Amino acid sequence: MTSAIPKKILIMLPRQLGDVLLATPLASVLKQKYPTAQIDWWAHPMAKEILSGNPHISTVHYLPVWRKKEFKNVFFIKKFWHWLLYLWSEIYLFFYIRSQKYNIIIDAINYPRSSFQTLFTGAKIRISFKCNSIRDKTYTHLVQREKLDTGYLGYTRLYLLEPLGIYMDKINLEEVKIDLPIEDMNKVKPSKWIEEQLSQLHVQNYIVMSPTSRYLVRCWPISSYTDLALQLAQKYNVATVWSRAPGEEEYILKVHHSFKEKLKQNSLSENMSLLPPLMSIREIAYLTNKSLGCIANSNGMSHIAVASGAKMIQLHGPTQPINWCPPNKLKYISLQRDVGCVGCSSNFCKLAQRECLDELRVSVVFKAIEELFFQKF
Repeated sequence: MTSAIPKKILIMLPRQLGDVLLATPLASVLKQKYPTAQIDWWAHPMAKEILSGNPHISTVHYLPVWRKKEFKNVFFIKKFWHWLLYLWSEIYLFFYIRSQKYNIIIDAINYPRSSFQTLFTGAKIRISFKCNSIRDKTYTHLVQREKLDTGYLGYTRLYLLEPLGIYMDKINLEEVKIDLPIEDMNKVKPSKWIEEQLSQLHVQNYIVMSPTSRYLVRCWPISSYTDLALQLAQKYNVATVWSRAPGEEEYILKVHHSFKEKLKQNSLSENMSLLPPLMSIREIAYLTNKSLGCIANSNGMSHIAVASGAKMIQLHGPTQPINWCPPNKLKYISLQRDVGCVGCSSNFCKLAQRECLDELRVSVVFKAIEELFFQKF
């Protein structure tokens, strides 16, 4: 390993949003080690709201995206023309990144596309996790992938910095933060909306719940979420804000209407179920920051809650709590049944009955909420 101070470093991790958010400490720790270095990122456009404005990142190279759905019913020649434009954009980006003459490439994903781009940059130092016997040959330094699974992913990706002489036992993890810049313009919409809702209800507090996930197998049942929200409304007069991402409207409406029906049956105001207009990531982060806390599946919203500074309870079935929940028990609690089939890490359940989340009791989650959110009451 050269002792020369690098001038330019590129981090490669395009998506998913939760993964990108959890990887932002790479940039801050690198900037602390090399304050004069230019640190850039290679990402999918969906990560723009997470990475733009990050004080540790100079430039983000956004990948061209081929959107198949947009050209599903388009005439062949037009579709072929757009495909050529996409291909040209892809080739142009490859050569443009090569022209930047990066000293160090940190590939935090080790996919075929990223490994080829890494090799093509010509960087003298190319780091990734050990993954594939063929792709691994494109890197100069490899870190054992098993290290990634030893703890919270917001920290364990920092093992990628060991070839640079930045060792985990020398990093003060209490100072390592998930970066999501919230600017003044991100506060206007959520502030105005929640003030109007709470004033109409004559309540002071609310909790954010995120019952969705990309995979249904990772979702705590809708009936459990609504029963939990009902108990909070009855005992603490707390409203529930249902959070969702684009494409999750149908599922969240089902949750919202189910809770409103339970409120009505119990002679409570149906308006205790709050469904905000679709907000940006930073707007929902600000809204969560002002709440009592967030209850979520193991999903992107749970990581946004952590980045916002809010308290958070994360519900696990097939996912591993050690990888997705920060270890600070004063702010974050992960809940998972300790019996049955749990922690399989699968995106699909092959069992007739999904034990891991279906049998996670509402009373257990409610007790955790009281301990974490209502200690002062």
